[in-house]
Amino acid sequence: MQRFNFQYRLALVIWALSGVGLQATAETTPAEISFTSVAEIEQGLSVKQVEASQKFLSVELDNSADNSKVATNLPAPQIDLDNKAVVERVTSVNDLENFAPPSDRWVGRPELTSLFNLNSRSIAQSPPSENSKESPIEPTPPPPDITLDSFVTDFSYQSDNFNLVISSVEPSVIFRLANGNKLSLKTGAVNLRDQPGFQAVTIYPVRVGWEGNIERANVKAGITLNTFSRLPSSVGFDAGVSIPVLPNLIVGASFERTPMKYAPSTLEIPGTTTYSAYGPNLLWLIDRDTSLFSFISFIDINDGNSGSISFTKLKRNFGQFSVAGNVVTTSYAKDSAPFIFTPQDFMIYNGELGWQGDLTDFLNLRAQVNLGEQRLRGEWTNALYYEFQLTAKLSPTADAFINYSFGKLSQISYFRAATGADDLYSRTLIVGQLRFRF
Repeated sequence: MQRFNFQYRLALVIWALSGVGLQATAETTPAEISFTSVAEIEQGLSVKQVEASQKFLSVELDNSADNSKVATNLPAPQIDLDNKAVVERVTSVNDLENFAPPSDRWVGRPELTSLFNLNSRSIAQSPPSENSKESPIEPTPPPPDITLDSFVTDFSYQSDNFNLVISSVEPSVIFRLANGNKLSLKTGAVNLRDQPGFQAVTIYPVRVGWEGNIERANVKAGITLNTFSRLPSSVGFDAGVSIPVLPNLIVGASFERTPMKYAPSTLEIPGTTTYSAYGPNLLWLIDRDTSLFSFISFIDINDGNSGSISFTKLKRNFGQFSVAGNVVTTSYAKDSAPFIFTPQDFMIYNGELGWQGDLTDFLNLRAQVNLGEQRLRGEWTNALYYEFQLTAKLSPTADAFINYSFGKLSQISYFRAATGADDLYSRTLIVGQLRFRF
């Protein structure tokens, strides 16, 4: 029964995902505008918001094994739709500049201008005439084969109403190749503890990744070795692609296969501790102030169950304010309640109100609140989510952010009788990042 408690994380992670918005910052917003992994939408997914990651989404989604980028990081496109954060599981901002136009204002609106200038053109210089008195121009030396691009450290702290605590520190280094492609190495430690009935587990992940452009498509791929403090090691894979098919329309797809490393219980259930998540995603910039983001993720769990999660967000900006509507649906072939949270019919809808603005010339604040309802087993109950994010421009080459969020899904009668909990699920999350560019 205790294992089941942690399946609720899916519900709130999805809720957190529905809370993220679609704003990006050209210089300092800590959210990676890549359209290859939404889980990684749990922190920008608000929020890891997709570890909003689909990664954040997908990692949370297997509450089928007692666990939680929906990581979200949701992974569908990693778009911190306002924050994901969000998802990878925490808000990577390493390559935001790839999709952001130059701007004198560090808090920009790259999604409203040239998102799709992936190929730059150089202006050839005419050779000097024979009668020119100027000295011949020395040829520019070729760029080095590999250079240090940036160094990023992500950290997070999460607790829920079932006493589970997850904390992490994950540094990563990114290198840029002469052709513009990138290589990355990410490691660190993730500690999962205080789950009743289970011993604490520490995970030491090592991920090697590649990102580059093939024609107009942005492609990402990575492999992760997960070493555990007291369990056998495991390997995960992820990949994604995004293509601008129109000046205001981006479509993409993603795939992830990973162990459900988000609660000690989910790591100790042979046969259900690994899942695959894959599916398409779409970002449509309808006009200067209106955007639509949507994805669907198909889930295959090692225990034979399968399902899907969909998310749609329609957002409108009014100066520094914004309003949005969000809808999340989840459906599995087999409902394993009360042992695993794999509902055959689950939905969340909500309205969102947000504000973002500069507090000083180097500090930016974003706040939002989401109110709505969830439907589970035919019963409707309330849902609440809010978050605050402070972003700082520390220097021309350094920036940081810290994000605080809280979400709660009210209990329904079936699970109240099964678990005795007052809330279906509630979670507090603190996510941060420090980035240096070279």
